[in-house]
Amino acid sequence: CQIKSGKPRCGKTSSAVHEGLILAKIKWNQLQYEYKSWHSREQAILRRNNKDELLEYNAIKRSYSFYSMSPCIPCLFSNIGIEDDKGRRCFVLTLDHIRGVQAVPLYSVWVIDEIGAIIKAEWGLNKKDEERPYDISDMFRLCGHFLKLTIIGCEQDFHNIYVDTRRVVGFNQVISGQEWVCRPTLLYGVFKFMKFCIGDALDKKVKRQPKLMEFMDAFEKFVRSIGFRKYTYKFAQNTQTGASVSKSSQDAEVQTFGFERVRYIPSSLAAKYDDRAYKQLYPSYYDKNIRAELHKGLCINGNDELKVRQYVNSTSTVEEKREALYEYIKKIA
Repeated sequence: CQIKSGKPRCGKTSSAVHEGLILAKIKWNQLQYEYKSWHSREQAILRRNNKDELLEYNAIKRSYSFYSMSPCIPCLFSNIGIEDDKGRRCFVLTLDHIRGVQAVPLYSVWVIDEIGAIIKAEWGLNKKDEERPYDISDMFRLCGHFLKLTIIGCEQDFHNIYVDTRRVVGFNQVISGQEWVCRPTLLYGVFKFMKFCIGDALDKKVKRQPKLMEFMDAFEKFVRSIGFRKYTYKFAQNTQTGASVSKSSQDAEVQTFGFERVRYIPSSLAAKYDDRAYKQLYPSYYDKNIRAELHKGLCINGNDELKVRQYVNSTSTVEEKREALYEYIKKIA
């Protein structure tokens, strides 16, 4: 299990999707080998009639059949939509899978975006044992051994995750940012200039130009496919294992976060993902009408005092000063 953390738009999700897809291909290769190995020895396995051996073979057979019978990205589960270059999609990861209520096939990879919102840190604060989600604790503690499972989570702050999940994290990867390097400066400049000209002309005349916009869409994809994504990151130790650090604050920082590392991947990811996976949860997303009220003026007297007051703090002393100031303004107005 690993957690990728960092500020918004630093590349956590894109990095997790890229690594998750690669790991899923590796897991699928491992599962295919295991299935062929067990399937080739089926006669001997049935002849021995060993219960444990039969159960293990059955689990491998069920997992292989599950993936091979579906036009999916084999071995990949996620709470956000992921689609590879062949148009195949990942499976939906639910809380029931995480709790162990819903069966999980062997050799799977979980990519969990905003993991702190799904496996909440507050769950570890429950004083009553029966309120603690020990089913999640057991899943994260044992899934690597018994289900051959790999988990990649994304969270802005890796402390904001349920404590029993943090205990089994192999490492926390703190991403400080991503950068587009080796990009085609001239082509990108031409694209931005054309984009500005098209957008600037819309307030003069709106005209459908399907061929032009199809060209712009293809041109943008071509330009952005050139170059690499440069990720800058550090590794942080597991925050729940009690790993010792030096008394020196400088040494502690080095031991906690290690040295800064750089990683390059192609600018075009091998898979697309829903970068606004939570838009459906926005309360007004499906509202038919958009409503907003224009301000009456730039001065405070031109606006509703209550609406303006909501943006500032208030105390009794400040209120007295404001009332006196308002009275003074009314006299000179």
